[in-house]
Amino acid sequence: MCLQHHPDSAFVHYIISGLTQGFRIGFSYHDHSCSPATSNHPSAIEHPSVISESLNTEVMKGRLIGPLDPRAYPYVMVSSLGAVPKKHCLDKWRLILDLSHPKGASVNDGID
Repeated sequence: MCLQHHPDSAFVHYIISGLTQGFRIGFSYHDHSCSPATSNHPSAIEHPSVISESLNTEVMKGRLIGPLDPRAYPYVMVSSLGAVPKKHCLDKWRLILDLSHPKGASVNDGID
């Protein structure tokens, strides 16, 4: 383990806990009300295969889960999806999960 000799054991615990259980990003659901996205960005609608392939890849790699029944997860926020061409490889696409939409009621709006 690379951190076994690190002098700050609290820091090591924070890193290992974050990597295994997720990092707390500072979202306060008690102080902020979000509104779920009602549609995806036009780029997602224009490139549905990019979205499907990207989501399937992320699920296979264990970085995303789903599909989920939203009634079973009342605190899950649904955000808009989009797709943008990769910067140095315009024939490949990058999945966008827009945590800043809708403006004023987004996940990012609930983070200090």
